[in-house]
Amino acid sequence: MSKTIGPIPPTNRVYLVPFGRYRGQTLDVLKKDTKYIEWIKAQPKLIETYPDFFRRLNQTDSHGQSIPLPTPQHNRVQAQFLSREFASKFFQYLTKIDPEGNRSCWNQISDFFQPDFFAKTGLSISLVRLVGPTTVRLDDRITLELVDWYPQLKLEGTNYADVEFFEPTQIIDGIPKVLLGWFLKITGTYSNEEETAIRSLIQPLLPHNLFIPQVLIEIKPQMGDDYPRILHTMKQRQHNILYLQEFESAVLTLNQMRELFARDGILVVMENELAGKILQKNPLVITPPCRVIRKITLEMEDKFMTVNLYGIPRITYDQIMNWLQNEQKLAITVKPYQPNKRRRTEPSD
Repeated sequence: MSKTIGPIPPTNRVYLVPFGRYRGQTLDVLKKDTKYIEWIKAQPKLIETYPDFFRRLNQTDSHGQSIPLPTPQHNRVQAQFLSREFASKFFQYLTKIDPEGNRSCWNQISDFFQPDFFAKTGLSISLVRLVGPTTVRLDDRITLELVDWYPQLKLEGTNYADVEFFEPTQIIDGIPKVLLGWFLKITGTYSNEEETAIRSLIQPLLPHNLFIPQVLIEIKPQMGDDYPRILHTMKQRQHNILYLQEFESAVLTLNQMRELFARDGILVVMENELAGKILQKNPLVITPPCRVIRKITLEMEDKFMTVNLYGIPRITYDQIMNWLQNEQKLAITVKPYQPNKRRRTEPSD
């Protein structure tokens, strides 16, 4: 009796591979063999014979769950993240930090990047050049760059999320996290101590960034009593935010649904919660402190920002605002740069 080689019809829940090494098994099993997938995708006869299989292969995640084709309404909601202003507003709503705040502050503090400014750290800098809107060169050796966070926001990323903020990743306390907000990048220093001295001078003036867990957003224009399926799928894909336009259920209220998703670490954000929200420009950073600190620097007073290095407490911007309101000056200092002193070995006669 000849062996049947025709396609195997999918079950009601899981589509089964209709041919080859993994015939009769789920797509979840097949997708673990990346080399085999590359091989079958290079076989024109297989693609012609099993078009439905390859369509499903390209539209399923690593758990064999089918990825529904996006609707125009879904695309409209997803396209909101193409706007930097909306994305900033979205993350500000979640974190209470304006991701664009450091960019505004850089425009002001970069005006007083002069050799005397960096002398406060004990470094001998003779030449400061602005080589770009967010890039400064010191002695044509050290580069200070304010790096944009927004290009790291991806639509349709590699984790089957509608929107993801996933890289670059740093492990902090055992948890993968990403840095939200414009951040300071320093290259070209001779030592870690030299970089620390420069960062201690500038970083306190750029407080608008925050390490947050990796963000994988699932977008649903509507959700009703199909919430168990959506919850199950998000758990499998490890998506942690559900951005929802409308919710109507005969079983759960909105708050009950939120609590249910929150038990599995999923935050639910409704579109109408963002409606009318305005990016809150922090007055403690954008205008008063920068102007005052610039004035202090130009007057070459021996007072500056205390940094949180080696257990030294950091003076907060709330304290600076109180200082401005009360017209009092705080004792502000910077830890000076102390290069490692290495003993030289004298050559023997």
